[in-house]
Amino acid sequence: MKKWIHKNTFLKVEHKHYYNPSAKKEEHYSIITFSEEGFGIVVPITSDNKVVFIKQYRPAAKKFVLNLPAGRFDNLKAFSQKVKRMKKELEEETGYSTRISNFQKIGEVFLAPARITDKCMIFVAKNVYKTKRGRKLESAEKGSKVILIDFKKAIEMIKDNEIKCMPSIMAILLVKEKLNL
Repeated sequence: MKKWIHKNTFLKVEHKHYYNPSAKKEEHYSIITFSEEGFGIVVPITSDNKVVFIKQYRPAAKKFVLNLPAGRFDNLKAFSQKVKRMKKELEEETGYSTRISNFQKIGEVFLAPARITDKCMIFVAKNVYKTKRGRKLESAEKGSKVILIDFKKAIEMIKDNEIKCMPSIMAILLVKEKLNL
């Protein structure tokens, strides 16, 4: 039986007892879930090898942070639905788009497996282009800016600690390794 410490539409915190095989005893923990189906992040790359970032204020960091388009997969089980959600997030958050066939799953990682259940599915979207429709921002995204950065420059910015959003860093580095960019 689950014992919920906190539960709303965005976040669930569960108090859980589990057997720790390392310590060989029962222990208790608080487990956080943002989305039962996890979330996705996309590395959008233009035809001239620029990555489309969003510079957005993040309350927990108390500053503007460069990050990639991302979104939760609430109630989406099929892979095709998740790809469509990432295409929609890309368009809404950046005003850029591409064909569904230009999306490729690069990997899947845990966000923080000690306390958070969510997995992050990482995509690359190639040949993205600016749409005529523009961005459709939610209130938390107001004041954000779209910034295009050359892929190699983005790698340097990670090394120089200028890009600090962990899911964005992980996504860019996986794309670099898997696609030899």
